[in-house]
Amino acid sequence: MHLSSIELALRRSRAAQAVALLSASFALTSLLTYEAQDAAREHKALAYQTVRAAAQDVAGRLADAAGAELRVALATAFAPALGGRDLSLADFAAHVELATGVAAGYYVRMPADTAARGDRLTMEAVGAASPAARRWLADSLRALAGRAAPGGARRPVLFVVPEGRAVRVVAAAAVPERVGRPRVYAFELDGRHLREEILARAYRATPLVRGGGGQAAPADSLFSARLTARHGAVGTEVFRSGPQYDGPFAGEAVLPAALGAGVPLVAQVTLRPDVAERMLAGGLPTCRLPLLLSVLAANALLLAAAVGHLRREQIIAQRRSDFVSGVSHELRTPLAQIRVFAETMLLERMERPADRRRALEIIARETGRLTALIENVLHFARAERRLTTVRLEPAALAPLVHDVVDGFRPLARARGAALRVDADEALVALVDRDAVRQIVLNLLDNAAKYGPAGQAVVVRATAVRGRAQIIVEDEGPGIAPAERRRVWEPFYRLERDRRSAVGGSGIGLAVVRQLAQAHGGRTSAEAAPGGGARFVVDLGAALGGRVRAGALSPPAGAAFGAGVVAERVAAGVDA
Repeated sequence: MHLSSIELALRRSRAAQAVALLSASFALTSLLTYEAQDAAREHKALAYQTVRAAAQDVAGRLADAAGAELRVALATAFAPALGGRDLSLADFAAHVELATGVAAGYYVRMPADTAARGDRLTMEAVGAASPAARRWLADSLRALAGRAAPGGARRPVLFVVPEGRAVRVVAAAAVPERVGRPRVYAFELDGRHLREEILARAYRATPLVRGGGGQAAPADSLFSARLTARHGAVGTEVFRSGPQYDGPFAGEAVLPAALGAGVPLVAQVTLRPDVAERMLAGGLPTCRLPLLLSVLAANALLLAAAVGHLRREQIIAQRRSDFVSGVSHELRTPLAQIRVFAETMLLERMERPADRRRALEIIARETGRLTALIENVLHFARAERRLTTVRLEPAALAPLVHDVVDGFRPLARARGAALRVDADEALVALVDRDAVRQIVLNLLDNAAKYGPAGQAVVVRATAVRGRAQIIVEDEGPGIAPAERRRVWEPFYRLERDRRSAVGGSGIGLAVVRQLAQAHGGRTSAEAAPGGGARFVVDLGAALGGRVRAGALSPPAGAAFGAGVVAERVAAGVDA
């Protein structure tokens, strides 16, 4: 196996090992990312559960406070009746208003001797009660009276009666008699008094922080509350606090069942978001998924970049191997011919002068090929080390092009190609003469090498939109649009050329591009009008006119970059 092939195989093996290690690193990073996200998710769920439990605890305390306030209010309102006094309806109403300040919707008194008449009860009532409310009230109070056993406990109850989107809240108490039916007193609580006095007082009395030395803060700065009469899946709001907060940290609790009858009251509490965050040391956990995904994406990008770099390194190694092989072939062929003809002449086997002249022409031609190849390699090596310099001076391009074409004609004839020059004799540009010769020689060698036998190769030197250009057109197979940019890359050869027997170093067009860039120009490949390929080399601005003898002659040893002398162009050129 060739040494370069062994080195290439070793490179591939090392690249495969590196890719395997990088892939394992990416897999490990992915696993750690998943574990970190899973741990963060569990931590967040636990934190949210803790804060929701705190909200549930606050809701329970609010329900207890509301129940306590309601029990105090009801006990005060029914105190004389529960103490055993037989109050008239007027006395009962006067006491309730005086003791509690409640402006009731109506008052009800059911004497002990009230008799049931069908499905209704006879009762004394005053105030604005709708027929439906009266029917409900009569049924509810009859049930309450039926549950009041003689000598039993005297306890007020609260009825919450939904009516559409509103509710009626009725307080009632049954006073058991020793014999016969109990007396029943009832009144409807004014909704405003219920909300702004009783329930608002319970809300303000419910702190978020209690025990442990913590200082309680005003309730409305910490959480919002609502009390809802819940009948089935529907809830009717009885009370809501002034501020209302949104968020996932909410809890609810039912007011004590011993307080009332009928539809239950439910206390709902929502913690303010920033308060919920302060309840945990370090605050609520934030979502780490974007950060983890960013780390994973960065790792994936690094893996892709590393794989791409290794791939490019393999491609460059392959191209360099091809370059070494191509240069060896390019050197071997002319050296073999030079050696054959030189030895033949040394052995004096050529007696006719014409044969000796032909042998010398072949030696000179192959020597020129070797010189051009060596110049390409040297130019390319200098460009790779960024040491390329050009000596710019005004020059007529037509003579330079004719000179190179005339020197290349023997080699073109040997390859069956006919050369034609179409150069503007008046075209002047600021160029390096040796660089222009190298450019034209490389383009001609490329055209003659890959074109068919008998083709015509045209070399043009012209000005296009004020830019000096050298154009070489051949009648070869052309270049596909997808590869027209890549042909200027070092070591790159078209797929069809790799499979052919045509040798090549792979740096000829790369040198052309490097020299054009050193002039401040650029290169491009196109389709020739008559088929084949068309290579265009831009050498910068065309100067026009004729070169004046001795004008702008640079001092000996001076080397100028393409952009350095642009300001000195007009000084040495006739308009």
